Amino acid sequence: MRCYVRQPKSTQSVQSFWETSTTLAEILWDQEKSSAGQDHLATRFLSACRDAFLVQLQSEPTRSRVGQTPSLIDLVLTSDEDIVCEIQTTAGLGKSDHAVLVIGFNFAAPQTTPPPRFNFAKADIDSIVIDLGRVEWGSELSGLNSDATWCKIRDSINSAVNVHVPKTKAGSRNRKKWMDRDTLVAVKKKHQLYRKWLESRSGQDYLYWRKSSNQAGKACRKAQRKLEKTIADNARNNPKGFWSYVKCKTSTRSGVADLKRGDGTKTSNNREKADILNALFESVFAVEPDGLLPDPPAATLREELVDFDFSVEKVWKLRFPNSTLPRRRARMISTHSY
Repeated sequence: MRCYVRQPKSTQSVQSFWETSTTLAEILWDQEKSSAGQDHLATRFLSACRDAFLVQLQSEPTRSRVGQTPSLIDLVLTSDEDIVCEIQTTAGLGKSDHAVLVIGFNFAAPQTTPPPRFNFAKADIDSIVIDLGRVEWGSELSGLNSDATWCKIRDSINSAVNVHVPKTKAGSRNRKKWMDRDTLVAVKKKHQLYRKWLESRSGQDYLYWRKSSNQAGKACRKAQRKLEKTIADNARNNPKGFWSYVKCKTSTRSGVADLKRGDGTKTSNNREKADILNALFESVFAVEPDGLLPDPPAATLREELVDFDFSVEKVWKLRFPNSTLPRRRARMISTHSY
């Protein structure tokens, strides 16, 4: 899988992110070197990553079995480590011995607030009937054509609905419909036991985690089958619930909301959204003319640095709680010093 950020209408990648799986155990990623020979695949792969200015961020083992040494075979490679804010190593899916990597990015997604909806379950139907009964429809609709008649009736109904039907905010439901309380507890217990096994690395904790993982999988499948059976049994009496469940399983939702043009109108299709976003991204890049670059302005120096002391040992002693970049550069300096 690859994610990248580039200048619009350009084929050159600016920022890239790779998540890949490899079995090159000869690479020591914490030291950024290979224990194999120069012609080995592991050495050539590590050299290719350096030539592409890629940094590997995953440090914890991603594949573990009882009686075997944990290995790091799932890599997170990026050309800009600032775009990755965190990496969580969680339990694998099903019976897989590969860990699942939850990777957080520093990309802000647009937040859309759904508009309020009418709650017809609490509507005052009697008041709506009274308001519509007070309208003199004979005189109001006399002399009007079909379109004007429909607009008059529609406006009268909407006016009564706005007065006598309360509105409610559309709540977000991120949890699956079949996820009940017992199933949620089983899934949380699975992740807790996995984190406990990562800390202890004991065989007993591994067995507890695998047992909990199997129980969580069975609970999820049982809850999903229970919901589907309930929907199927009530399909004749509640066809809307059946087709709503079918739609949520077969439809694809788009996360890009309507965008405003320069004149204040909104876009109507995805092509217009792409053109607006492409024009916005293109406007932030400077267009440089062909030819020689202009000379930079002369800088005024307050103090000239003549003597300085820079060593790998001093860099290693520095404390950087939020970044490991200086330490990686120190390893590269000590490894590739000429």
